Amino acid sequence: MLNKKTHRNIFLLGSVIIVVALPLSPFLLTVGLVILAANWVAELGFKEKLQLLRQRKGIVFFSILFFVHLAWLFNTSNFSYALHDIKIKFPLFFLPLIYGTTQALSRHEFKIIIHFFLATVLIATLISVFVFLGFTSIEPVDHRKLSVFISHIRFSLLMVLSVYILISLLICNKHYQLVPWVYYVLTLAWFLFFIILLGAFTGAFILFFVSPFALFFWFGTKQGKNYKPIGTLILVLLIVGVFGYIGFSVYKYSSRVKIDESKLEKYTVNGNRYAHFPSISDYENQNRVWFYICDKELKTEWEKRSNIKFEGKDMRGQFIRSTMLRYLTSLGYRKDSVGVSKLTRHDIEMIENGYTNYIYKNRLSVYPRLYQLFWEIEMYLKHGNPSGHSFTQRIEYMKNAIRAIKRNFWFGSGTGDVNDEIIYQYNIDKSKLAKQWQFRAHNQIITFFLAFGLTGFLIIILSVYGFLKSEKPNIDFISFTFLLIVLFSMLNEDTFETQAGVCFYAFFASLFIFGRKLSSETQ
Repeated sequence: MLNKKTHRNIFLLGSVIIVVALPLSPFLLTVGLVILAANWVAELGFKEKLQLLRQRKGIVFFSILFFVHLAWLFNTSNFSYALHDIKIKFPLFFLPLIYGTTQALSRHEFKIIIHFFLATVLIATLISVFVFLGFTSIEPVDHRKLSVFISHIRFSLLMVLSVYILISLLICNKHYQLVPWVYYVLTLAWFLFFIILLGAFTGAFILFFVSPFALFFWFGTKQGKNYKPIGTLILVLLIVGVFGYIGFSVYKYSSRVKIDESKLEKYTVNGNRYAHFPSISDYENQNRVWFYICDKELKTEWEKRSNIKFEGKDMRGQFIRSTMLRYLTSLGYRKDSVGVSKLTRHDIEMIENGYTNYIYKNRLSVYPRLYQLFWEIEMYLKHGNPSGHSFTQRIEYMKNAIRAIKRNFWFGSGTGDVNDEIIYQYNIDKSKLAKQWQFRAHNQIITFFLAFGLTGFLIIILSVYGFLKSEKPNIDFISFTFLLIVLFSMLNEDTFETQAGVCFYAFFASLFIFGRKLSSETQ
């Protein structure tokens, strides 16, 4: 039988493995969870653990979400998926139980775990940059490829959490030391830069909207009260700057070059006829896409410069012709042999890799991401088909899920039938969304409502309220910002529908709130 110190070391080891695994490896994540669970059982002392549990009502409230999933088996028909879903949700039950009934982490132990997490995220970003710069065989076709190990959206959540952990280490640390301070500042700056480089809309959205709440929370602490005037000024300038830049970007995007259709030229310099389609008002940058097109010359000139056939597809599965028309238009070139001849070797590679506009060459700029967003919205409003476009697909996902909710309003579809209800709704609506893009709501709140109806949803809301009220004394800057990150992620993602998402929430909530007792020393 192992002694108490050994069990403690195994507990810390399991915690470290989990924080290392979250940015890197689903397999290691499972290993860490198994180590924690096995060690907790082998440690025995269940009488003492039960006493601790009785003192922490928040653990029970937190775990209600898991038991709602169990209870809603009563109206489930797809038990295969339901059991799979319950297995994924199991950490919502056992992680808070383990951390809440284990001796609270000391300040030193907590910092060890946190620093392993920050170091792993930093290493993951550096590896991603190696990929981005072309030092590997992986071609970063778009920003999603920058997250090498896990989903780019899940990685962006870890990045945002890392940002606020670093901020907390900077502003809440009473013992100023130059070397750690410089390391924190440089790492924080790098992470902020990388979030922009990653181009994950979810991460940037959460970072921006959590910031005001985090700042006002800090103003309520002893350290923050003295900085309230300057902090408020910085916040106002930040908000004005962001919305000002967005407004300028909208103006830039919506600017159009006017064309007198009565004066359109009919022939290329080689005497071949142009095709014009004035009824299609698609633009790239300020230029009309469907004017001055000569497919004969495009095909001949393109196949001189690329191994991909004119009738073939680019690396994103789009037809080369379509990608090339838009790319040439973005440069203001005509779609003929002269236009293709002006393209550089880099331009040819951009088209082959599926880029439809030359502005995507500048991977460090924010505007190309905003441009893509505006373009998706415009195409959706014009044609009503969001297939292949991440932002507007989410609009369609939520609309479809809301319609499905109306058929299952009071008690929902059941734990295992959400996917079936989603697909059924797409079919009865004859959705324009292509089959391969017909996914769930990408909004955890809507997904909960669909699964459990109004009844189950209200139970979840009450359990969250009970959890927050019970654990209010143990919520500091880090845990507060973490909970906001989870909340905002739920608006744009089905955060709790994957093992990585569930463990992100269950582990850090357990670590930050159940795993330590706050005092004047730790705050």
